[in-house]
Amino acid sequence: MVSVSVGQQGVVVSNGSRAFLVSNVMQNNSGRGLTLNEGSQVFSDGDTFQGNADAGIVANSGAYFAATSVVVQNNGSDGSDAIVASDHSTLSLISCAITGNTGNGVRLQHSAEARFDNYVGPTTVTGNGGSGVSVGDLSFALSGPSSIAGNLGGPDALHSTVLSYSRRSNQYRGRNNELCGTVRQCDRSFATVTCY
Repeated sequence: MVSVSVGQQGVVVSNGSRAFLVSNVMQNNSGRGLTLNEGSQVFSDGDTFQGNADAGIVANSGAYFAATSVVVQNNGSDGSDAIVASDHSTLSLISCAITGNTGNGVRLQHSAEARFDNYVGPTTVTGNGGSGVSVGDLSFALSGPSSIAGNLGGPDALHSTVLSYSRRSNQYRGRNNELCGTVRQCDRSFATVTCY
């Protein structure tokens, strides 16, 4: 067991690297507990990410994070979400506990995806200051036997159902082909459009 604490960043895995973490504690860092990016892979079993000022875990740029029996709690004193996946990254959260974080429990954005499942018990997302799971544009979440309830700042699962973007008409369309929103040309790469 390794304890990583009171640093700027807990653990950073990048440039297509692969890491196996077992029974570690990443806590009280002034930044994130774990950052993985650029196609890196992290396999985490029994680790704890807690008390980090920024997010507990951030996966971006095609990263893959697989966690079993991981605890992510009390992160984001700066308002960050507990776990963030973006830019074609993937999360596999099996029997994890994501609780008591300042922002959303899990945020998926920019074509990210996540699977919530159980092995030795359900994945639990509860008591977070924002939504339990926030699924942004072109992202996807699949939940097996999990408990996503009791989050304080909004619906337990907040998702946009934006499935397609038309460059010609500059419009986003949802699951039933309903028009979700239109953005100006200069704002397109930064748009967040939500369909309800």
